[in-house]
Amino acid sequence: MTRPKAYILLIGNELVRGSVADVNGSLAARELERIGFKVVGFEIVGDDDQAIERVLRASGEKAEVVIVGGGLGPTDDDMTRGAAARFFGRELVFNPEAWENIEAWFRNLKRKTAPDDRRQAEFPAGAEVIPNRHGTAPGFFYRQSQTRYYFLQGVPREFSAVLEEEILPRLRKEFSLPPPQTFRTLKVFGISEARVGAIIFGLARSFPQVTVGTRFYFPEIWIDLESEDGKALEAVVSRARSEFSSHLFGENEERLESIVGKLLTEKGWKLALAESCTGGLVAHRITEVPGSSNYFERGVVTYSNPSKVELLGVSPDLLKKFGAVSAEVAGAMAEGVKKNSGVEIGLSTTGIAGPTGGSPEKPVGLERIKIFASAVALDWLRRYLMGEKEGHGS
Repeated sequence: MTRPKAYILLIGNELVRGSVADVNGSLAARELERIGFKVVGFEIVGDDDQAIERVLRASGEKAEVVIVGGGLGPTDDDMTRGAAARFFGRELVFNPEAWENIEAWFRNLKRKTAPDDRRQAEFPAGAEVIPNRHGTAPGFFYRQSQTRYYFLQGVPREFSAVLEEEILPRLRKEFSLPPPQTFRTLKVFGISEARVGAIIFGLARSFPQVTVGTRFYFPEIWIDLESEDGKALEAVVSRARSEFSSHLFGENEERLESIVGKLLTEKGWKLALAESCTGGLVAHRITEVPGSSNYFERGVVTYSNPSKVELLGVSPDLLKKFGAVSAEVAGAMAEGVKKNSGVEIGLSTTGIAGPTGGSPEKPVGLERIKIFASAVALDWLRRYLMGEKEGHGS
């Protein structure tokens, strides 16, 4: 059976310029493929009504389903509704029921609507409103000839929720889809990309039913596995777990910080952080996980030597003898924040992030950059919680 085709359009100058990284397109492509669609195109276009009209027309000629994300807000550069109305040959009409829902959303936030907010309740005549329970702007659906157009929000949290709650269930019902392919993503850290490739593609040769690909998602390496043969897929996953051992930290949507949170919860432990070179990034990543307040007690950024002494009790003599960027001081920082907060485990980071501040003995790049250093810290914590004794925390 031929798989139905889908096309993904994302709208926004911020995406075109690269000032905001896309997450909606990859999510939509993965989910559409998972339920049996063949994604035949993915395009980003700026906030230009004529350009939006052109891509709506071109995408509709290539696919039965077009998913459009972005441009549904209340400001002048939110042009998707108007461009869609012109493309469909319809007028924009005000939807009172949608407006009531928008007003209710603002009331729940104890805020008042502004005049421009009414734009979010305007849709091409004949369009079906798609509810959005996670934000103000509703989406909408319109069928033009044989193509179904679904218009979603650009905010990733809203886009993903509406896609999962509203769009995918509709598509499952409306299309007679072949058995969905099975996807798995394995996430690896602390091993070279060349070594990852040698291992995983070596395994793939024994299982030709499984399609394998790798992505470098700095500083992690992600391995994508796809197959309609569930047994073969599980066999590759099982072999990969064995080969990569503790370098394989998670699968699919799991992140280092969510794995750490799970392990802390299982132990009933609380964590405190003392950060220097990472500037609070580890705490930010930890608190991005829902429910992190159950296991994260506090985080302090002790960037200067005096702050390490005053807030963490690090000995001035230790700093003078070994320097701030040392295993000895990192250990004292972790011990200090653990003691001050009364938790079971303390974690610290210290290093020279650059671009200045290095020396021949301690060059810039000792922990390279904040992102890499935060990943190292979280990975050492993960390993420690799993029973390994790597790292200098307490």
